[in-house]
Amino acid sequence: MEEGPIRLVIADDNDDARRLALMTFARLPAFHVLGEAADLTAAADLVARLLPDVVLLDLAMPGMTGPEAVEALRRRSPETAVVLVSGYAQDDPKVRSLSGVVDGYVEKGTSAKGLAAAVRRAASRRGASAALSGPVAAHAPAPSLAELAASLHDGPVQALSGALWTLDALEEAIDEPARRQELLVGLRTTLRSALEATRSITRQAHADDA
Repeated sequence: MEEGPIRLVIADDNDDARRLALMTFARLPAFHVLGEAADLTAAADLVARLLPDVVLLDLAMPGMTGPEAVEALRRRSPETAVVLVSGYAQDDPKVRSLSGVVDGYVEKGTSAKGLAAAVRRAASRRGASAALSGPVAAHAPAPSLAELAASLHDGPVQALSGALWTLDALEEAIDEPARRQELLVGLRTTLRSALEATRSITRQAHADDA
């Protein structure tokens, strides 16, 4: 059976960094971005609701207090791979302190090819680990209506709000071809994110049918 795209959550408190990551993965059909977050608490909520294959986690993001913070996020979705993103070198003490609780590391400024490769390795490593651990004894409980409503707000609703903003910006950039191209890429990313988030929420809603 052909494998589907790698499903991502991007967590970074820097708006420009998040936007760059979104644009990078929008150009790569093997990836789908489910959502984005600007702090660890929001990232943990998205990971728990959307169950992505990989979460890209900025080291300097609010809430990143050490290995315990990453382990707490991992408990929300044990099969999600964690890739640390940092402006520090890999041998920096801040990065080394987290090396035992993450599945990969990417230094900020890494090429799109290098970033994609790191995400693929982490997803593959985490998938192999989950397979070795054997089947889960029981299904997780189906999400409540309140949890599904929160997922809709944090996923497709926010994404579609962003799409409307982009459409307005496209009208204003009618004489700026480069800006229009950038906005179109962003719009495509946003709509794909909304679609994937909706699919993920639908899977959650039918979890009790499995």
